[in-house]
Amino acid sequence: MRTTMYFYLRVALIAFASMYCYSLNAQKAQLEKLSELKGVEYVHFDKAALTNLAENKGSIDVGDNSIIKDAKGEILNLLDEVYVIKTDASKRLAKKIKNAAQSFIKSNDLQSLFDITGNDYPKVKIYHAKNGDINTSALLVEEKNETVFVVLKGAFNLGGLLQGAMQGGGAI
Repeated sequence: MRTTMYFYLRVALIAFASMYCYSLNAQKAQLEKLSELKGVEYVHFDKAALTNLAENKGSIDVGDNSIIKDAKGEILNLLDEVYVIKTDASKRLAKKIKNAAQSFIKSNDLQSLFDITGNDYPKVKIYHAKNGDINTSALLVEEKNETVFVVLKGAFNLGGLLQGAMQGGGAI
């Protein structure tokens, strides 16, 4: 009886682990699918690339704008992954990126932290979720001719990132 119970417990744990891994791969594939679209700029930084950037005190740029500036090499060391997806090609592609972003936000249970909308400036939305020590933040920016979706994952402090950005020395 006891052996049977342990058997079912192991089967349940294996099933849970498989579903969790499938879920993570599905979320990653969801973003990677956008890289196949003509007119979409797609950049993925893994931990090794971020470590290299940090050692060289680099930055992550989208067009003429720095998404993450890290003159001291401190912020990039806290990140595990960064996705930057951008288009200025067409409204159709912008809508695909926005739909993929909303799906990613929903499937990762990200909560809205910041939302700016208006006619004179771009729409900016910031989402965030914390799972243990790992944070996931997403930034969606929509302008008339450009849509940008950025995902940050790692052990960073979102408040610190935003504070650094506001003071002009840090990030985002």
